[in-house]
Amino acid sequence: MKINIQTYLDENFTCSECGWTGKGSQLSLGEFHEMSGIIDFECPKCISHIGSAAPIISDPEKYAKYLKGEIIDDPSTTVVYEDDFGRKIWFYTEKISIRLHMQDLRPDGEKEISIFVYDALKVCEALKCHRNDLDEKLLYSYYNEVDAIDVFTAFLNKNNIEYDYYSGMK
Repeated sequence: MKINIQTYLDENFTCSECGWTGKGSQLSLGEFHEMSGIIDFECPKCISHIGSAAPIISDPEKYAKYLKGEIIDDPSTTVVYEDDFGRKIWFYTEKISIRLHMQDLRPDGEKEISIFVYDALKVCEALKCHRNDLDEKLLYSYYNEVDAIDVFTAFLNKNNIEYDYYSGMK
């Protein structure tokens, strides 16, 4: 099934294998095919293929650099978790650094947590990915993880990657 990358988050999908139904925002990310740019989406329940989408290439020159393996140093923000209760978790990556930030605005206790990694290449080595694939790899690894902060710090500790941790209440 062809999925519209611009509207799929709010569309309804049904898995032909297990019968799961839900919004596109609940789909699991499958493979990303670098040469074609095609993204596969899977059922979050049984991991069966639901459909594929082709993102719009807004900067063909940048995409050509990516295909050649050149490091693209544009900052990027990747939201990995967001709920209706005020919690949002995202990665902010630059050429050499990564920040994972969690903001929880629930009335019972507003808080913020940030993790700063100053050597993005060490994270890439541990994840076995090229620097240009880091955002995609982080999204794939932490998408819809309400405990992404804990999982990411455990990953950093396991791989002996130094980081700074900040936690604050509002």
